[in-house]
Amino acid sequence: MYMCQSTVDQYTYLGRTGNPSDHYLEWKEGTTATLKQQYLEGPEYDHRYSFAVYVITQSGVPHHYGPVQTMGEVQYVAEGQSIPTPAPITPNTVIVTDDILTFEDLSSQIDYDDTSNRSLVVRWNYPESDIRELPTFTCLRILEHGSI
Repeated sequence: MYMCQSTVDQYTYLGRTGNPSDHYLEWKEGTTATLKQQYLEGPEYDHRYSFAVYVITQSGVPHHYGPVQTMGEVQYVAEGQSIPTPAPITPNTVIVTDDILTFEDLSSQIDYDDTSNRSLVVRWNYPESDIRELPTFTCLRILEHGSI
């Protein structure tokens, strides 16, 4: 299993299960030989992680399957740590926030992100109850360097 920390824009080897019939890897302090030495103390608070799993075949043909990756990052916080609560969004409104944990509307503003943590979250409030799906469209405007 490989993991990517939000402060590092590259997957690195985390460890293995040690048993080919296991379908999980518990990453916590005290887990022994199956984790890379630098990760033996478990995940760090206030970090974001994503994961990629490779399965190495017994037959060697193919050598491996994968990677299968998480759909996004997980924010790891200490239990009891306060996390911002969402502000109500005005009905029939769409807003854009910096990431999944922030709720300030950045519409008509600039969002600055580190190159290893690029994200925007689109949030909306449609009060109608008869909704099957919400396709999201974007209008991409490419700006010349220095212009807004």
